[in-house]
Amino acid sequence: MVSVILVSHASLASGFLDASAMIVGPQSQFESISFDHDSNLDTLFDSMWTRAQALDDGDGVLILADLLGGSPANTAAKLVSEQVRLVTGMNLPMLLDVLVNRQTKSLSELARLAVESGAAGVIDIYTMLQEGDVS
Repeated sequence: MVSVILVSHASLASGFLDASAMIVGPQSQFESISFDHDSNLDTLFDSMWTRAQALDDGDGVLILADLLGGSPANTAAKLVSEQVRLVTGMNLPMLLDVLVNRQTKSLSELARLAVESGAAGVIDIYTMLQEGDVS
């Protein structure tokens, strides 16, 4: 099973972890890491590396980060390899699809699904209603 690590500024990642547990239940091989005001990048990198190594059971680790170009994502990018993938722009639809599919999909398939689900979850409801697309 692909392991998942959430990384973010402040407590956003732990909030996503809590919200996903409310919807799909508690998950194994799943952790969050916060980059706080008093954190430094070396400590953040060490935490990500240590957790990625501890969680990986051979199927790989998918890191979901809050913001492309932010310190959490830039630090996580240093871990990217065949066994560690990084997807930015984390949102709840993305996370839920990742969690319910990580036992059956490969790391690459899961990274692709995260990008697709994340984008599909962004909708302007007013425009959708005006266009009559209520499917």
